[in-house]
Amino acid sequence: MLEAIGRAMAFLRQKQLLHRLGVVISIAVIGIACYVLYHMLRGIDTNEVLEAIKSTEPRQIMLAGLFVAAGYFTLTFYDLFAVRAIGHAHVPYRINALAAFTSYSIGHNVGASVFTGGAVRYRIYSAWGLNAIDVAKICFLAGLTFWLGNAAVLGLGIAYHPEAAANIDQLPPWLNRTLAFGIIIALVAYVV
Repeated sequence: MLEAIGRAMAFLRQKQLLHRLGVVISIAVIGIACYVLYHMLRGIDTNEVLEAIKSTEPRQIMLAGLFVAAGYFTLTFYDLFAVRAIGHAHVPYRINALAAFTSYSIGHNVGASVFTGGAVRYRIYSAWGLNAIDVAKICFLAGLTFWLGNAAVLGLGIAYHPEAAANIDQLPPWLNRTLAFGIIIALVAYVV
């Protein structure tokens, strides 16, 4: 069965059908994204948006843009770590950064990020000799490290200020702090 799939993939590569299929899928994703975006934004009054932008201090807009750029910059290291972890150190950081930035920005904005982000990563990493299994490993490791980081920040935040969590989950602060330390201990045990 695997041999038949391999022959089919070789035939598709030889005829450059995979490249053409990738272009068609990319155009379809962009078209669907434009359609959804149009229907989501059609009821918004542009004058109100412009007034809101004008009433915001330029310093706040620049600071927000800086934090967004810093966020995407840090996301590139998830891919760098994942690619190195699966043994493909020949892929340079600039390719990791391109794959991470485009997959996260497209995946999180279009939706179905597992599929759209994975497809974008595959498109970029396949040019560097990685196959679909390698890209699936990268997606898994990047997602795992992202959620481990989120759990660590959540645990540290609740341990520091359990009253804030008590306002949401209606549990006593001492129990929230205990649960937070449980999260931190579980993370340390997992990583070590």
